[in-house]
Amino acid sequence: MEALPDQKTLLERSPEKLQAWVERVWREDPKGSRKNYNWWLGLAYSIGVKARIDLALDDPNPPNLEWAAIAIAIYEHLGDESAMQGSMRRRLNLILRLGHRPDHVLLDANNIVRWFYDILEMTREEAIAKVSIGIRNLWSDSPYDLRELRYMKGRLGVIRQLVKRDIIQPDDDLQQWLDIQKQLP
Repeated sequence: MEALPDQKTLLERSPEKLQAWVERVWREDPKGSRKNYNWWLGLAYSIGVKARIDLALDDPNPPNLEWAAIAIAIYEHLGDESAMQGSMRRRLNLILRLGHRPDHVLLDANNIVRWFYDILEMTREEAIAKVSIGIRNLWSDSPYDLRELRYMKGRLGVIRQLVKRDIIQPDDDLQQWLDIQKQLP
């Protein structure tokens, strides 16, 4: 695999050319993003800045969805919890600025809800039971569960923003998850 180029040079390309380059690199070296995780994370962030994803909701300049799609694809390709939360928070920002569009690859708020359920590793009852034993006990007995509960709280925070702004209406199950969010560590 060739050395990764300077990010500034990459950002001078058109979105189409950059997307093609990213896809080629991933095809040629599928594990390369793991070896160069911070480089890819920095690229995703820089592309997000170029896409104007994280600007204030009242900013008159709309986000660029072509650039945003590349940034989000990189976050999702990295695939760990931090990168996925970055992806979903950027999707949230886009939805807050441009509106919910059902079936749109970036602007469908239901993708965020699906993300929550797709990676859920315990039932709500299990989460409540684990919270009830206390953080100290979780820390010493099951740090993995403690970490997972913290991730759940962050994921629910993204969903809560959609509910708070009436972008989605939670069904009973999702509402019950939202109801326990504040109890999560």
